[in-house]
Amino acid sequence: TDPTASSLGYSLPKSVNGSDSDYIDDLLKQAYYLEKADSNYVEAIDILNKAADIVPDDPIVQKIVLRLKRLYTKLSDKKGLLKNLDELYNTYPDQLIGITAYDHSVTLFADELNFDEALKRSNKLIEKYFNYSNSKEKNAWALLEQGMLYIDTKGKLSNNAQAQSCFTKILSDFSESEAAIILTELYDIEAPEKKKKEQIQNFSLLPPSPNPSNPSTTLKFILSEESKVSMVIYDIMGHEVWTLNNGLSSKYSKGYHSVVWHGVDNKGKPLASGMYIVVMITPNFRQSQKILLLK
Repeated sequence: TDPTASSLGYSLPKSVNGSDSDYIDDLLKQAYYLEKADSNYVEAIDILNKAADIVPDDPIVQKIVLRLKRLYTKLSDKKGLLKNLDELYNTYPDQLIGITAYDHSVTLFADELNFDEALKRSNKLIEKYFNYSNSKEKNAWALLEQGMLYIDTKGKLSNNAQAQSCFTKILSDFSESEAAIILTELYDIEAPEKKKKEQIQNFSLLPPSPNPSNPSTTLKFILSEESKVSMVIYDIMGHEVWTLNNGLSSKYSKGYHSVVWHGVDNKGKPLASGMYIVVMITPNFRQSQKILLLK
């Protein structure tokens, strides 16, 4: 039986139906086979861009952009990636594919230590997310990334105040976001009282052990009653690197549970040494812990 696009890591668009949906399915499978079977990365890139053109405002484009980045990485072509991302943004500046592409371009410039361009783009990105519907979580992440960029910029004392301004806005305007949880854990900032009241005292994410990890560590949690649980690990820039059960919430019984994390991402690739944040999420409870990964 031929695999479907969903089995290859894509969630098919909900905004298209009938023959359009089938066509997107075919395109994503073609791109997968070109990459994995033929190592034809250039043609796979063309097909992914074609798919993005068909559904520029569907959430599937976020995964398409990630796969574009992977293909350009295999080609060792950062300039080509940036050009592709900018073309997507210029073509669709107010749609999800363009905004997502622009978001990833901020990270590219930060990785190159070009903080001036990264901050310039970050300001525009925050404005785009503010005006885009249902993007509060993304807006919070963009603010967190901008605050981290200000901290990373050397020799500009005023940037500390600007970073603090970003963090304050996250806690005041986006207190329910994952970015707010990570922010409070990274900098020991007092969490909003509303969030504290929501936490159930008998649910708990215990400190990882061993910590520092080298590279494996055990993530332990306690439930006072049966509950669905999801768990996510982020790097210090707020990028999601690992999820429990591939991001699916699983039901756990009352009591003590443990999960081993081996210091890898969702594809099993070892992660770099550094600080990571693990977040445990249930319908009525969230808690985070720091993990220091050493190798």
